[in-house]
Amino acid sequence: MATSLPNFIKKISFYSLTFAIFITNCNLIYSQTPTGLTAIPSSIVNNIPEASSYGIVYELDIPASNANYGNNAISYALDNTSASSTNHTRVAYYMELDGDWVWVSMDDFASGNLTSLGIPKGSTNNVIWDQTVSNMNIYSNKSGITTGQNITTGNIEIWSQCYSQGANSSLSPTGSSATFDFDDTRQTSPDCHGSFQVHNYGVQQTLFGYNKFPANSEQELGIGNNPGSSGHPDWTFQQNSNSYNTRKLYIMVGNACSLTVNAGANQTVCAGGSVTLTGSGASSYAWDNGITDATPFTVPTNGNEWPPADGTLSAFTVTNSNKDVEWTVSGASYGNGTYKAKYSQGVQDAGRHPGKAFSKTTSEFHSSSQSTSGELDIEFPTAFVLGSYELRHRTANTSEGHAPKDWIVKGSNDGITWVDLDQRTGEVYNPHVQGFLASARNYTVSGNTTAYNHYRFDIGATETDAYFIIGELKYFAQLAPTQTYTVTGTDANGCTA
Repeated sequence: MATSLPNFIKKISFYSLTFAIFITNCNLIYSQTPTGLTAIPSSIVNNIPEASSYGIVYELDIPASNANYGNNAISYALDNTSASSTNHTRVAYYMELDGDWVWVSMDDFASGNLTSLGIPKGSTNNVIWDQTVSNMNIYSNKSGITTGQNITTGNIEIWSQCYSQGANSSLSPTGSSATFDFDDTRQTSPDCHGSFQVHNYGVQQTLFGYNKFPANSEQELGIGNNPGSSGHPDWTFQQNSNSYNTRKLYIMVGNACSLTVNAGANQTVCAGGSVTLTGSGASSYAWDNGITDATPFTVPTNGNEWPPADGTLSAFTVTNSNKDVEWTVSGASYGNGTYKAKYSQGVQDAGRHPGKAFSKTTSEFHSSSQSTSGELDIEFPTAFVLGSYELRHRTANTSEGHAPKDWIVKGSNDGITWVDLDQRTGEVYNPHVQGFLASARNYTVSGNTTAYNHYRFDIGATETDAYFIIGELKYFAQLAPTQTYTVTGTDANGCTA
C-alpha cells in the first residue's frame, strides 16, 4: 500500500474495518545561506529564525559623521556582490542602533541584482527604488514598531537625490505635504541629500531611515518614526548619527522560509478506533477535517450524515393532506439545498408530516394514520452512495409497538425506478427501551456502489400496533475508501508549510 503523496498528507485507506494511515512530510528546503554569501550572525538568527535562510550582501558600519559618499568610496565591512547563483527570492535589511534593532524582509524587487541593493551613489550605483514591496516581514525590539508577517503595505524610498515633502505616489494613506515621512517627492540630481528608508505606509510608519549619506556632514538615522526635534517622521534633518555608539546596517538576500513539517510515522487502525495525528518540525500545527494536533480522535465508521446535522432548516411547506413536505437546509458544511419528503398513505395530522422524520429534533416524529405499511420517500439535493442508516423511535417506550419491524430501503435517481438496497424483517426491540437516544438502531448497507438522490424507506409492518411512528431516520453516505488528512505547520517566525 505505497503512496506517492506530497509530504504533508496522511492518507487513511479503508479495507473492511481496517484503516491504513499513510503519513508524509512537508518540506521547504531553504535553510542554507545562499551560495557565495556570508552567514547571518547568530546573535541576529537567535532573535529572527528566518534569518538562517539569508546571507549578507553588504555589511556597513555607518560613520558617526562625514560619510561624504557622494565623493568618497563606500567602505563596506563586507561586500559580497561578486557572488553568483544566489537564487534568492527575498531581500532583507537589519539596522542596529545601540541596543535597538529592526529586521525587515520582502520579496526581491531588484531582479536578482546584488549591487543595486547597496547605498545609492551617483557614479557607481545610481539606483532609485521608490516603490511598494510585497510580503513584508517585520521584527523589532523597538517599542512602537508594528511587527508582523506578509504585510502588504510596505514601501521603500532609496536614492541619492534630494527630496521634498508631499505625496509622490498613489499610496493610501498618502504622505503629508508638511513633513518628510513615508511618501516624499524625489528630485533629479544624484548625490544630493540621499534617502535609504523602509516604511510600512499602512500604519504611516518609518521602519528605519538613513539619510544625508552623500554629504560631508552629520547623517540622519533612526528606527521607527522620529520623535525628535526635526519633526519629520523619516529622520530627515535630525542630524543625529554621532549620538549612537553602534550604527550597523546589514543588507541581505535569502529565501522565504526554512521549514520542514513532518506528519509522523505510518499507522494502521480499525474503523471506530482511536488515532492521534502529531506534527513535528514547526511551532504549531493545523490539521484539516477538524483534527487537533496530538489529540486522540475516533476514526469514523460512517460517511456524511444526510440530511446534514450542522445546517439550519427552513420552515416546512406541507401539502397534499400533510403527505408531502418541502424545506431547505442552509449554512451546513455540505448538503445545502432543497429537500422533499412524502409518505404514500395517510398521515396522523399536520404535526406528524413526513418532514418530522428528518427534522433533527428529539420531540418530533412522523406518524401514519392507521396504516402499518407505506413508503416514506426523501429527495436530496445531492446524490450520494448509501453506506448505512439509523432509525429511532420517539421518546416513549418502544413497548407501545409502533416501531417498524419489516422494511426495504431503496434508491432511485428519478423517483420512478427504484433499486432495492437493504431488506430487514423481524427487527423488534428485545428488550424494549425508553427514550429517543436509547432507541437508535443502526444498519449497514452492503454491496451498493451507486449514488442516488432519492431514497425510500418502504415499511412492510410494525411490531404490534395499527400505525407506525418514526422518531428520526438518518441516512449516512458510504465512507470513501480513502480519507486524507493534511497538516500545515507554522514556525516561530510565521513561516508556514
